[in-house]
Amino acid sequence: MNFLISGFTLSKHDLMTLNANSWINDEVINCWFFMLALRSCHENYPTVYAVNSYIFKQFCPKNKSLLLKRKADLCNYELVIFPIHLEMENHWILGVCDHKQKVFALFDSLPIKNQEVFDSRKQILDKMVKFIEIDAQKNSRRFYANEYLKIEDVKENPKQTDLYNCGLCTMKSADLLTRRVTIFYNTNPKMLHNERVTKMFELAKGVIKF
Repeated sequence: MNFLISGFTLSKHDLMTLNANSWINDEVINCWFFMLALRSCHENYPTVYAVNSYIFKQFCPKNKSLLLKRKADLCNYELVIFPIHLEMENHWILGVCDHKQKVFALFDSLPIKNQEVFDSRKQILDKMVKFIEIDAQKNSRRFYANEYLKIEDVKENPKQTDLYNCGLCTMKSADLLTRRVTIFYNTNPKMLHNERVTKMFELAKGVIKF
């Protein structure tokens, strides 16, 4: 059985990844982030563009064709958010380009434990910068990467206490960030289970609460 939600087709299997002790998949994340961007049309919210996780995964700075086909002008948005699926780590993190505050940042629900992980996060930031840079060139927009602060790991981002809730933490951080409120929430697995139920209802209704 398939469900059409905000233009995305989600299967029962996709939705089941919102169950407890499950890793949320790309289909659910991309649909929910698209809904999050739609919420930004409300006058009290910053404008938001959500980059599809598959598009960012496929993006290569040496091959601009993927971006040249897109019509969006990312410099028109206050926030560009990247749900990033690190398949080798089986882990989700949130990437953000904040044009208003001139910051590129990564929000990770796991602490960076060693130099290798830190270096991989730096590469992701560089890739995000190139993504925005090429899009700006395509749209003849002024963009100077050296004017932006780059943060490999936002220390204040809440840390998960289990193995399964990285996707949910990524969604929760994105929700708060795009409302311009302090990113703080309880990462106790029981509390996050309630958040999974909330996300299920939001997907069912096709709208995220204001």
